[in-house]
Amino acid sequence: MLRLQCRCLFYFDVRFYTGDILRCSLKAITPSIEESIKAWNDSEVQGHLENWFQQSGKRSPEVTKIVCFGAGNIVSQQSPKAKPKLRQRALMQHLAACTIATALGKAQASNHQNPNKIKIYAQDPEYTLTCDEVLAHLDPPIEVVDLTTVDGMKLIDRNTFVLTDYSCSPIVEAAIDLAPPAGILGPEMTVNPESVWVRDRPAEENWSGDATLGGLLIESSSTAEPATY
Repeated sequence: MLRLQCRCLFYFDVRFYTGDILRCSLKAITPSIEESIKAWNDSEVQGHLENWFQQSGKRSPEVTKIVCFGAGNIVSQQSPKAKPKLRQRALMQHLAACTIATALGKAQASNHQNPNKIKIYAQDPEYTLTCDEVLAHLDPPIEVVDLTTVDGMKLIDRNTFVLTDYSCSPIVEAAIDLAPPAGILGPEMTVNPESVWVRDRPAEENWSGDATLGGLLIESSSTAEPATY
């Protein structure tokens, strides 16, 4: 199996849950979700992210949708009888997508009083039915893409902003080959300049951890210095 995984570009560690664990009471975790959303909206990180995208969005390609890959399971429940727990880091990843969508919608609107509506999609093999419910109630809402298909990849075009964290390397390579997208936000990355997909690509589209892709400058989540992807 390990050898097969090494040869497969898109390998996902799919885990099977019982029906009872798939959906816990949304009411049980709503207070924690509301507290986390308030903490995010009041945070310095959220303010910096919002201001940055409002400024950069004015000169970036038009973004009509955001696609998140591997943003994480929001609710952890070890057994049907166990109390569900909110996974803060995963929720923050999704709230960041909401902030980016709102900021770009305002920055790229012809009338600032009527912001553009940017749809958000997310795909992760660890999502449960409870995750689907939580994401659907965020503002703006996030639509979950079927984890058993390549529908997430099919959504990528030149007007797509990709947000990825843990699944960075294979997702980024495929995303760039497909479109490339308007922009990608993820950890700091490096590439092999001798690889075919870098060597044969036009110079203006090449990147090696610090280059322009689709004209959108974004900031790496793993460094305080600006980085472009």
